[in-house]
Amino acid sequence: MPKNRWIAVMTAVVLSGAVATLTVVSPFADEDTLVMVSRSEGRQSGEVHFELRGKPVRNLYPGSTRHMKITVENPLDQRLRLEQVTAEVSSSSRHDCPTMPANLQVGAYSGGLPVTVHPAGRTELPGAIPITMPMGASINCAGTDFTVTIYGVGLRTNR
Repeated sequence: MPKNRWIAVMTAVVLSGAVATLTVVSPFADEDTLVMVSRSEGRQSGEVHFELRGKPVRNLYPGSTRHMKITVENPLDQRLRLEQVTAEVSSSSRHDCPTMPANLQVGAYSGGLPVTVHPAGRTELPGAIPITMPMGASINCAGTDFTVTIYGVGLRTNR
C-alpha cells in the first residue's frame, strides 16, 4: 500500500506581548496564553490535516531571541511521521510595525526529525523555532503581537 503524503498547516500562533522596548518585561507578561489554531477535518487528494501548536513567545525585546516549542496533535487513527517543520511571520497587530526581517525573524526548526505521533496522540517536539527581534527593530513594534504560521509535512504510517 503506497504511503499517502500529507501536509498540515497550522495558522496563526500569536506571539503575545512580543516586544517590550529595551526591557526584559513585556507589558503583556501576565496575560493568558494566546494560541489560535486552524484545523481542517477535510480530506482531499490524500492530504491529512493535523494540529501544530506553538507556545507563545514572551518578553522579546530588541537584540533578544526566544525559542518557541511546538506540539503536534494527531487526530487520526494511524501514526503520523512528521518530517519537516517550518515557520514564517505572517502578520503584525500594528500597521506601523510591518512584518519584515528588520522587526522580527523566525529561524529554522532546531530539533531532530522525523518524529512519530501515535494515533489520537499529542507530542511536544524535541526542538524549537528561534524567534529573534533584531537590535535595530522599530520602536513602533513595542507591544505588538506578531502572528507566526507553522507548517508541517510528513507521512501517514503503520509503524
